[in-house]
Amino acid sequence: MPTQSHKSEIVSTLKYASKYGVGVIIPGILSFFFIPLVVQLFDVSVFAKFSIVQNATNLFVLFSFGWLNQGIIRFYSKYQNSDEFISAVYRLFLISSLAGVFASIFLFIFLQLSLFASILVFFIFIFTGLYSILISIKQANVKPVTIMILEIIRTLLLISLPYFSIKNSWQIDQLVTLLSALFISFLVPILFDLKILLGVLNHTVKQKPFAIFRKRLFNYGYPITIFLGISLALNVSDRFIIAQILDYDLSGKYAALYDIIGKSVTMACAPILMAFFPAITNQYNARNYGKVKRLLFTAIFAELAIFLIIFSVIYFFGGSIFSKLFSGKIDLEIIKLAIPIFFGIALWQFAMLIHKPLELKQKTIQLAIGVSIAFTVNIIANWYFIKLYQSVTPAAYCTIGSSIVYLVYMYVSDRKFWNYSTNVLS
Repeated sequence: MPTQSHKSEIVSTLKYASKYGVGVIIPGILSFFFIPLVVQLFDVSVFAKFSIVQNATNLFVLFSFGWLNQGIIRFYSKYQNSDEFISAVYRLFLISSLAGVFASIFLFIFLQLSLFASILVFFIFIFTGLYSILISIKQANVKPVTIMILEIIRTLLLISLPYFSIKNSWQIDQLVTLLSALFISFLVPILFDLKILLGVLNHTVKQKPFAIFRKRLFNYGYPITIFLGISLALNVSDRFIIAQILDYDLSGKYAALYDIIGKSVTMACAPILMAFFPAITNQYNARNYGKVKRLLFTAIFAELAIFLIIFSVIYFFGGSIFSKLFSGKIDLEIIKLAIPIFFGIALWQFAMLIHKPLELKQKTIQLAIGVSIAFTVNIIANWYFIKLYQSVTPAAYCTIGSSIVYLVYMYVSDRKFWNYSTNVLS
């Protein structure tokens, strides 16, 4: 039975989740309208290409900086009084930034971007990475209000710049317009917190502690980064395969519906992850394993309740909501995929909690193996069935299948935790 102190811990964490909820929901509602706005004002095929470029850039960002973000959240409470730790983070950010050159060249060649668009991709890469480091530090410090303000600024810029460019008839390429808005949306919030930018540009770190922190951050964070990167690749791969086998128009329509549902689920569940994971990590670092398990199960039940609410809204009102949001630009046949798309996204979001015990025990290589298997299944199934049926419908069901594959692998890899006592965490 949970003691009074255990209940207080859970209540305190739920309060933090509600604060994060406000911080995520407000910018989330704003960004929710970005997709239908772009679909209405721009060509659907342009949105498809922008979506692929954005997600591909995010993929490079994840593989370059994601391990740093995970390491900050995991170890910040342990080394928060160490100047060497944060200096090591800044140095590692600079080293990882070199990958931005490769990202720009890759997208320039592979997606046949213009030279200016490719340069924009490089700066988007740098400032998205820096912004992610900033948010991770704020999250580790439990600063939900600051995160909310930064996210609101970023989201408003992302929405308003494309809107004004169209309304004022600026003679700019549509893809360049969207990429410029994306770049500025990450640049401006960083200017409101110059400490991190100055820290990156002006820091010192001794070689020995740097080597220690580099190894610890990399060994812990990179397998998680592989998981997150391949998870994102799942979003890119289905729309890319649709564009290659069918066309960019269908890819854009499918991507628009997928992203709207994805943002809704992520926005609703983000407060749970952002509040509970630091709390769970802090308790794990303090060796309070019983509290760890109770907090984790509380987070799981909270997510299940959220999924039920979102499912009910989509099931009863989804058709009319999506038709109005996209002003009839999305075919009814694609809108009918909303339910299977939701289940695929929800299962994958649920997996983010299910694999937490392995993260805490630093067995993150299992995450990388599991997601690699799921990704392989997804790619093969998508390519085969989309080509066989000449339809976008299989893409939604392939996401469900790959999510189930990953969840099964996570259960098998850590079945002692789910079957036995709380002490298995130790």
